[in-house]
Parts: sequence; C-alpha cells; structure tokens
Amino acid sequence: GALGRAITLEGKPYTIVGIAPRDFQGLTRGFFPDLWIPVTQTAPFEIDPDVLSARNMRWLSITGRVPKSVSWKQAQAEISSVARQVREENPGPGVGDEEMVLLPGAQGDAGNLADLSRISLLLMSVVGILLLIACANVGGLMLARASGRRREIAIRQALGAGRARLIRQLLTESLLLATLGGVAGLLLALWSTDFLSQFRPQGYLPMELGMRLDLRVLGFSAVVSLLAALLFGLAPALQASRPQLTEALKTDSGAGLSHPSRRGWGASLVVVQVAMALV
Repeated sequence: GALGRAITLEGKPYTIVGIAPRDFQGLTRGFFPDLWIPVTQTAPFEIDPDVLSARNMRWLSITGRVPKSVSWKQAQAEISSVARQVREENPGPGVGDEEMVLLPGAQGDAGNLADLSRISLLLMSVVGILLLIACANVGGLMLARASGRRREIAIRQALGAGRARLIRQLLTESLLLATLGGVAGLLLALWSTDFLSQFRPQGYLPMELGMRLDLRVLGFSAVVSLLAALLFGLAPALQASRPQLTEALKTDSGAGLSHPSRRGWGASLVVVQVAMALV
C-alpha cells in the first residue's frame, strides 16, 4: 500500500518505488538501514559532490543479480571485459588499475563479512575455552562426588545392577546438570541482550550488533550442553561404575578418595583446567 507514496527527507520529497522483505537487513553486516535512496539524490544530506564525481574514488560496492543461465565463469569474463573498457575510456592514475573480481553476495559484503567473521571467531574461541574450564571444574567435582558414592554404587552392583545401567544413571545426572546450565545460560543471554546492545560501536554509521535468540541459538545451545554432559560426565561415570566391591562395602563412603586411579583422573582434569586458563 505504500508504493507510489511520497515521503519527505531533509525537506526533499522521495517517492517509494519498492519495499524490501521484512527480514532483509541490507548487504553490509552490522548496519540495518530503514530505507535506501539513489546515490545521485543525496544532495540534501551534505555529501561532498566531489565524492560522486571523482573518477578515482572507490567507496561504492556494486551488487547485481546473475541470471541462472549465466555461469560464474561467464559472469567473471564479462566483468573483466567491462574493467578493460573502463581503463581504455578513462586513462590516468587511480582509474581501473585493478582487476574487477566477482564475489558471492548471498552473505552480504565480503570484506565486512570477513572482518566480522574474525571477530566472531575470536569471541567464540574465548567462550569455548571458558566452557572447557567450567566443564573440567565440574568434572572434577563430579569425580569427587562419585568417590563419595562408592558404597552406594557397590550396593547397587551387589544387588544386580549392570555397569551399563550404572553408567546410564550417572550420565543422566550429568545431562540433567548440563541442561540446567544451558537453560540458565539462555536466560542470562535473554536478560543481557539489551544491555550488551548498548555497547555497539559508534561512528558515522552506528553499527548494530543484531543479537537475538532464535531457533539456531537454541539448537546450538542444546548441542553444546549435550556434548558437555557426555565429554565431562563420561569419565566420572566410567570410574564410579568400576568400584572394588569388597573394599567399597567394608569401608565408609570417604575411603575411596585416595584410590590411585581416581587421583589420576582428578589430576588430569586439573591439568586441563589450568592449561585452558593459561591459554
């Protein structure tokens, strides 16, 4: 219903000629414009006219849609032909000195995407290391707790519980703990999204972080929680499900803390935790 209507920007009328899909946020990651206007109609916005007319200025990104009938190689050949023609018609320094390279635009501006990808990779690496530190810490606590439950587990085995069933029970406890941790993390993310958005970089064009919880975030969180439960719950489960029945039934619950194999597992988890902290 808005097509053909006029709006006023900086005292100048503009006619609406098209509407983008609701989820379309432009081709530059981090910048979410409300509207687009022709570059030749930017006079009211105090843009230097020389920027538009100078032949050696390179601040525009040209985006086009390649027909399905044209291959990538054919499109690149045509772009190269245009580049040669530009150089021939506009001799002089700074005009067409470089080859024009065709890049995919489905994910947005390639240069901007590469910068954001590096930043995202760094942040994800830090978060991953922090997750490993926490998991190693929890794994050590679960190993100590399993040592304290040696008598209980030995009684279960004496009554006929198989090792696979004991491992399944202990892994279920680990999964419950990991699920609660994942839910708590999602609630914290939901609460802190608006707060973190206030720290977006400021500049000529304010960058938007675009943080939101969607099905991809929920799915990723579920997978990470499951992997954390398996990775750091399996070692305590394997260790706890292999008690020395006679010794465990004769002694009190704390007697197994000095068992050499348990000290080995605990020391390994401490090594992992300290190593990740140093990284």
